[in-house]
Amino acid sequence: MLSDKVIIDGIKAKDNRKVLNTFYSELLPSIVKFVKSKGGNLQEAEDCFQDAVVSLISKVRRNDFDDQLNVRNYVFVAARNRWFSMVSRVKMKEEELGDNDGQSFGYEYMLDDEKQAVISKVLSLLGEQCNKLLTLYVYENKKMSEIKDLLGMKSMEVVKSTKYRCKKKMQELLEKNPEYKVVIRG
Repeated sequence: MLSDKVIIDGIKAKDNRKVLNTFYSELLPSIVKFVKSKGGNLQEAEDCFQDAVVSLISKVRRNDFDDQLNVRNYVFVAARNRWFSMVSRVKMKEEELGDNDGQSFGYEYMLDDEKQAVISKVLSLLGEQCNKLLTLYVYENKKMSEIKDLLGMKSMEVVKSTKYRCKKKMQELLEKNPEYKVVIRG
């Protein structure tokens, strides 16, 4: 697994092959799973993924990427935002055409950019292990046994207690900072 610094340095040096291979192997499967769970298909997931990677590359090359953010979280959240944006456009078109037939496309789950930025920022403040664990658990819907294997933890008890501590730490960070509280609750 490449570190965020190696990824950012690779993008700046225009050595995208290693970065893209990492993203395809590590992130694309979770984005496909997410999009399919919301009623999308493989092509839509790949489109969202590619748009997110292009966005990251553009921001890094413009020196506009906040290096406090976790690169993998950024790509996942950007792909998720892209998916919700696609869904909302389809939903609006269907409403204009009167062709909705009562289906829900997950539009109600959309988080605005400000909330997503806060969540990404707080995740990055938790430390690498908590960040990875919560990302795998919350965003990628990984089972505890998968998380144990992916993070090389010794037992399920270690995974569960670490997850509990990480969630508690995240909650404390959110409660300590009134700006975070307003954005998340608002």
